Amino acid sequence: MERLWFETLHRWLSQLPLRKTEAVEEATLGEKIVGEWHCVISDLEADIYLSLGSDQNFELYQKVGDGRHRVYKGIWSADNASGILSGKYNDGSVWGSSYKVTLSEDGASMTLAAEKASDKEQVYQRCTIPAEVKDNSITVVKSDNADYPGVL
Repeated sequence: MERLWFETLHRWLSQLPLRKTEAVEEATLGEKIVGEWHCVISDLEADIYLSLGSDQNFELYQKVGDGRHRVYKGIWSADNASGILSGKYNDGSVWGSSYKVTLSEDGASMTLAAEKASDKEQVYQRCTIPAEVKDNSITVVKSDNADYPGVL
């Protein structure tokens, strides 16, 4: 009796249509950090916004003291295996450090820990960079502006 039940069940199950299941790929680190960010915790006395584009370009807006934000541009990359973010400014100079990236579980905040100075961390919150920051910023080339070096 038990064998008959098993064979009947097997026959019935074998007639059911099979659904192809697709593996869900987790986003890479680079995909997760694309967007606009505002630095909310830093040892620097500056107002900092960071835009990481899906095209691997970045814009770093920073205002030190009074005046307008200065925008530094360049390219960035993220190594998924090591969790390291690095980049180069538009004049070809590399960032002062590469950074270990830690994202909050919801992806709303990102901590950058400098590899060259393990005690240096910056915490960013995902946001939209205000239009007045973008519209009123001064574009600089890093090597031409030693008074206001980029923070990355």
